[in-house]
Amino acid sequence: MTGPRRILVTGPGGYIGRAAVGVLAAQGHEIVALVREGTNRLAVKPAPDGVRILELPPLHLWKDHQELAEVAADADVALHLAWASQFRGVCDSENQERARWDVEFSQRVADLCQETGIGQLIFASSAGAVYGGPVPERGYAETSTATSNDAYGKAKLTVEQDFLERFECRTSSGGCAHILRISTPFGPGVRRNRSTGAINNFVEAALAGRPLEIFGGGVARRDFVYIHDLVEMIARFVSALPDRSSIWNIGANQTASVNEVVDIIENVMGRPLQRRHSDACAGPQSIKLDVSKFHNAFQFSPRYTIRGGIEDLIESMTASR
Repeated sequence: MTGPRRILVTGPGGYIGRAAVGVLAAQGHEIVALVREGTNRLAVKPAPDGVRILELPPLHLWKDHQELAEVAADADVALHLAWASQFRGVCDSENQERARWDVEFSQRVADLCQETGIGQLIFASSAGAVYGGPVPERGYAETSTATSNDAYGKAKLTVEQDFLERFECRTSSGGCAHILRISTPFGPGVRRNRSTGAINNFVEAALAGRPLEIFGGGVARRDFVYIHDLVEMIARFVSALPDRSSIWNIGANQTASVNEVVDIIENVMGRPLQRRHSDACAGPQSIKLDVSKFHNAFQFSPRYTIRGGIEDLIESMTASR
């Protein structure tokens, strides 16, 4: 399945969603951006060419919403990015209700695909939340055991399993579910007052002259991917969708410890930064992904190193202050 698509996008006002919608529309795809009533948060208003915004009713009214049924019936692909809960480890108890809503909303998205015949459903999962245990030398592969003790990660895994089970018996003519296990994204475009990844938080604190809060000893390693590289990978995937349900690790094959990230920021900014260590929340100490499956299949090479992305992020955040 190749060529321009008609794509339903949930979460178009989120960090990844805003970036992805802009790139996909620029590549000629027709986008219907699904937003909850009263929460139109697309970065560009009015919507760019090729993007239509549709406000969603409450979940229990979806079946009776004629406009939603009509746009879904015309769609080829659903790109499910919407997510309310956040990965904070088991020390956070406020995510439980948001995680339950995430699962319910995701199930309704899958229902919509099955009811209206949308043939391809893509789900943005989280590598950092679903992999655990000893890290293999080459990193976690798509076949590695997935597990989580965090409300966010458990919800992601629940949705992954639900989508794959629903579509596992469908043939190559359509009805595929694809799971994208995304590494930790960073870069410009995060709305203010939103919790985000370590690099964005560190750069914002450094520019504001605040201490950088580091959980634990700062030795935990993470896979990082710059937002521009991430949306390019999503766009390549959408443009050449596999004809069978699948799981893919999405990342730039670049890992660094928290301390190494802070060292890079200090080096780029040319001054020492104050560090404040806090107790670490529960969760995997290190994440390393084997992303060779995607890179080989889609002939992808990241444009940004971690340092290059940090330089671009600092420039962007400085200009916007």
